[in-house]
Amino acid sequence: MKRTTTGLLVLGGAVILAAVPLVVTSWAPEAAETAEAAETPVAVPTTDAEHVAEAQAYEKEAAELTAKARRHASLAASYRARMSGGDKQTTSLRSLMKHCERLSKVYGEAAAEATEMARMHRDMARGE
Repeated sequence: MKRTTTGLLVLGGAVILAAVPLVVTSWAPEAAETAEAAETPVAVPTTDAEHVAEAQAYEKEAAELTAKARRHASLAASYRARMSGGDKQTTSLRSLMKHCERLSKVYGEAAAEATEMARMHRDMARGE
């Protein structure tokens, strides 16, 4: 009996291990997309028009990131306003508030970097 149980456990483990690669790839399709993107050659702007286009793309990205930063700052303020005592809900609200504050900061920093990249590309387009 013990031998049969051990055999079934080993067989079950083998079936599970054989299925893991299928499950992992189905859970992370963006990983395959990221690998493809890494293999795609990057076009570096060389003309004034290409630098202007790149600057516009960075400006658009900066605007989107700024909007995300503001949204998360607003959410953080909402969570902060809803906190009252020391109950479980307050603990959860505090956690959500801190999460949104961190995201707001990170998005704001990314927006500032994108704005700086846009400035550099505009300068290169002008030959500066």
